[in-house]
Amino acid sequence: MSFTGNYSCNTLRSGLANGTINFATGTFKMALYTNLATLDASTSAYTSSGEATGGNYVAGGQVITATTGTDATSFGSTTFINFSSPSWTGSITAQVVGLTIGGNSFAISWKQILVSIISVPFAILIAQLPLKSLKWFAHRSLGIAILFMLLLIPFGRDVNGNTNWVSAGPFDFQPSEVAKVFLILWSAYVIENNFGDARKITIRLTIGFAMVLAIVLNGGDLGSAVVIGLVLATLIYLAGAESKYIAGIAIAGIVGVAGLVAMQPYRIARFAAFIHPFAEDVYKNAGWQPAHS
Repeated sequence: MSFTGNYSCNTLRSGLANGTINFATGTFKMALYTNLATLDASTSAYTSSGEATGGNYVAGGQVITATTGTDATSFGSTTFINFSSPSWTGSITAQVVGLTIGGNSFAISWKQILVSIISVPFAILIAQLPLKSLKWFAHRSLGIAILFMLLLIPFGRDVNGNTNWVSAGPFDFQPSEVAKVFLILWSAYVIENNFGDARKITIRLTIGFAMVLAIVLNGGDLGSAVVIGLVLATLIYLAGAESKYIAGIAIAGIVGVAGLVAMQPYRIARFAAFIHPFAEDVYKNAGWQPAHS
């Protein structure tokens, strides 16, 4: 697992209890680590795995001086230990994480760049297709969207509490992102074939989107569910649905999202990460998607 949270090593606690740690003669160092490090309460020795780099930081950390003192209180005397404060110049950024993961500064973004380049000829090809072919494809797009979402059942992997990613060779992708495209294509078909009948459009779109949302929420991906819900509300509004239907969907969505967020602490952390997604303690966890969106 990656390093998350705060830990007091078992060896430190036992050493303090049995007196084997000598603060007067021992040498103590402070080292910095990224979230790639595997550190927890059982860690007993220095490791270079996942250690920070950059700036004037040197592997192994910096020596800190320990001093002890006594503070008199009304209940007696309290002994305390004070360590000198180390300092480093420079900064450790996502580029350092990229170097650690893939050996170059574009390790995180190169896949996104490559997919963007590949998509251009496909977009040109689709633009040349006859309208009849596009309608035939759009009519079946809801089924295709559901099939992509069902990939999560046998092949989905957990990422930060959500089962919303599928690995395909060197690429990782979210089926929900693909499903959104097909949902919009299918919605265009429904709206065109039922133009002027807002009630029928609303019912058909709501049922279709609900089928995809059920699979999304089953994997715990609240973020994608919110986006899909907003797409549904927008399409229903553009189709001319009555205000009461739109208000009903909006109220149900807000109440549902608030309830789902309150149920899981990690979801609260993700919402808070929007404030500063590049912070060192949130970037590789709750801040990953906000930072790359």
